[in-house]
Amino acid sequence: MNICKTALTGAVAISMTVLSATAADLFWDVDAAAPLRGSSTTLDFSGSYFSTNASGISTLTTNSAGDDWFFQTDTVQAYTCKVDIAQTIDSITVSNGNSVTITTLTPQLTCTNLISIQDGSSLTFLLSYNNDVVTADSRSTGGSASVVLGAGSNTMTFSGGSSAAYWLGSLTGDADDRFGSGGPTLYVNFQEYGTFHGKLFGLCRLVGKYILTADQDELSAGATFEGANVTIGDGGTNGTIGIASMTSGGTLNVNRSDDYVFTNTIATWPSNKSFNFHNIGTGDLTVLSDLSGGHLIFNEGNGVVRGDVRANGRMWFYGPGTWTLAGTNIYAGGGTGYNPLVQLRNAGANLQIGDGTCYSKATFSNNFSMASGSDLIMDITAGAQLTVISNLIAGTGRNLVIIGGGQASHLPRPAVEGRAMLFTIHTIVPNLTNREF
Repeated sequence: MNICKTALTGAVAISMTVLSATAADLFWDVDAAAPLRGSSTTLDFSGSYFSTNASGISTLTTNSAGDDWFFQTDTVQAYTCKVDIAQTIDSITVSNGNSVTITTLTPQLTCTNLISIQDGSSLTFLLSYNNDVVTADSRSTGGSASVVLGAGSNTMTFSGGSSAAYWLGSLTGDADDRFGSGGPTLYVNFQEYGTFHGKLFGLCRLVGKYILTADQDELSAGATFEGANVTIGDGGTNGTIGIASMTSGGTLNVNRSDDYVFTNTIATWPSNKSFNFHNIGTGDLTVLSDLSGGHLIFNEGNGVVRGDVRANGRMWFYGPGTWTLAGTNIYAGGGTGYNPLVQLRNAGANLQIGDGTCYSKATFSNNFSMASGSDLIMDITAGAQLTVISNLIAGTGRNLVIIGGGQASHLPRPAVEGRAMLFTIHTIVPNLTNREF
């Protein structure tokens, strides 16, 4: 690594030993007795390499990919760095309890590898105007920078610029680390998975991929996960998204050992997008939100949806496990080119209509197919109805399981007389007649 290190020779200006004039890493290692820029620690990256202005203040810039910025002192320092020309660097490291604020006056600062904050340090990006973009992903070249918050209560904050956007690699951190917005809204996209044990905070629009093992109780009202792939928990009993809502589709992965009730709002998503559920923990999942949008995909695990459901595209169940739709109104249909529209796609992929808490009425407006080894379960305790407008495609190895003690007057039937429905029927109730199949 090429190091450009301060030689502490004066109180007004600073001098540098440059090991590489074209790709010099910038390494500030100062102490309280000899701070940069006289009595302050402000670094001005507005000129060319190592020029000095009329006041005797040294300025420097680096525009070569592969450069690194280090902020490291034996005693705690607060740095302010001003960047008013485009910068492309490889990494930023803040350590030893330092506090660094990087102010960007013009777009954009691009970091292509790593942002590392360690030892109880903090890093703040302060944007000076709207639409300023500080990004850690050089999207034109495919580079991406991971954010690593180490041990020791580290914080990374983005503030200023009402339309700020950040593209990053992954987010990892320990339980006492924090990442978020100092206001106004932070838009951030993490493009790779990282496990974050700490807290997200402030008003955030969160896009991309997240593994969150803590209860996110520091997010502000209005925070959203937008089309994000979010995992909550790591096999224990913690992990939530706080008061945030999920918008624009996305994926919810729940990895908890306890039975968990997801109370957050899942907003209506566009007709060309999907919402996906995975319950990968050992506990059962209950979802209270209504679900309405394009495609709706249920994957492994057991879960209950107590809100109303309206999928205008596909509704597919991959399993293994049983997903129960227990709202009052359940609908799948309206889309084209998805035949069958509703599918139990694999052995062990089971669908239950109703759970005895309310009258659950389901309508599937296109074909409904079941893989061999899958079950359609109907709980008729409080009434359950399934109408399939077109064909219900079943056969050997497909099971219709009737549970509960209510009336069986609305069990699965085709809307057009004479369509075949072939099941192996279990738990026959007195009111069930062959006419209904």
